[in-house]
Amino acid sequence: MWLTIIKILIFIALLVASVQDIKSKKISLFLITLCGILAIIAGLGGVLAGESFVVTVITMIPGILLVLLSISTQEGIGIGDGLMVMALGPVFGMEKTLLGLMVSMLLTSIVSIGILASQRGTKKTCMPFIPFLTIGMGVAMLV
Repeated sequence: MWLTIIKILIFIALLVASVQDIKSKKISLFLITLCGILAIIAGLGGVLAGESFVVTVITMIPGILLVLLSISTQEGIGIGDGLMVMALGPVFGMEKTLLGLMVSMLLTSIVSIGILASQRGTKKTCMPFIPFLTIGMGVAMLV
């Protein structure tokens, strides 16, 4: 029950972050922190319920890799995007997080191809990623 409430709260935070990302191409530190706290609560709850702490940490690897990619590309992908994905791991688990991430990247690719094909942007055109991540996690939650 408590994990379902955390999942709903994280999804609401993703929806709010999507609006922020579309409007300003930034995510508030408050939302990132909130999601991080919810991820810690979910991770601790899982450990107390008998899940391995190592498994909980492993679920954060996709987000950690995105943060490292952000740093190495001088924020070609935003660090906030990676931090949000990192928070999703302990809440949704590795399988749902990876599914949501793959769906979001597929959608981002399709929209990017559309923008390039219609000549409405270049390969340097910036797009907000969190709205795509929100859709991807919505799909992952339904599967």
